[in-house]
Amino acid sequence: MIEIKLRQEDGTEKTVVQDFISARMFRRTVEMQKLFKQQEDGKTTISESSLDTIVDYIVELFGSKFDRDQFYDGVAANQVIPTMTRCIQAVVGHANEAIGADTDPN
Repeated sequence: MIEIKLRQEDGTEKTVVQDFISARMFRRTVEMQKLFKQQEDGKTTISESSLDTIVDYIVELFGSKFDRDQFYDGVAANQVIPTMTRCIQAVVGHANEAIGADTDPN
């Protein structure tokens, strides 16, 4: 199960849960992992277009229970990348549990 918490316009927090990860979403997750660029100094960078692509993936992952704008407006700036990586890792983790592996599918 994966969950995401989004702050709404009225200041309340909305929790969205996804308890089913399809094989198609697993495939898309592998694609999303490749959008993160590892720099020589070990830091991760991401382009603006890749950021939008990953947010759209997260919206789809959660069954479109929120949209891109609600994600951008509801996630704190310092939590954008951690939220993205947590969602991606949760999907990969489910697959790894199923096969009994700890490895990155890439």
